[in-house]
Amino acid sequence: MRKGKIYNCFNCNDEFWGNSVKPKYCARCRYITALISLAQVHNGRAAKFGANGKLTGKELFDAYHAQGRHCLCCGDPDIVYDHVIPLSMGGTNTIDNIQLLCSKCNRRKCKQATDYRIQ
Repeated sequence: MRKGKIYNCFNCNDEFWGNSVKPKYCARCRYITALISLAQVHNGRAAKFGANGKLTGKELFDAYHAQGRHCLCCGDPDIVYDHVIPLSMGGTNTIDNIQLLCSKCNRRKCKQATDYRIQ
């Protein structure tokens, strides 16, 4: 028998199991909330470079699932969001310019415009 209680998410109203004191959000909505914060960081950095476009947490969530939830270069599941064409080279801050890479591959890519999505 599963321990805990069924709750309804305050955001999407989906049911989920919880065993803490009145959890408010399902795992998906908690993850999207974290991605919203990450998108705000990307948007702030893009504004410093004068790049066009703004990312949303939903776009990052969709990209995460569409691109396979792992580094597109080496397959590592611990990923970061990378601009294909770096902002410093005039890249846009749109979802069309985002790919999933691990920290190691992202550092190795550096300021190159390498697209691992089309292999």
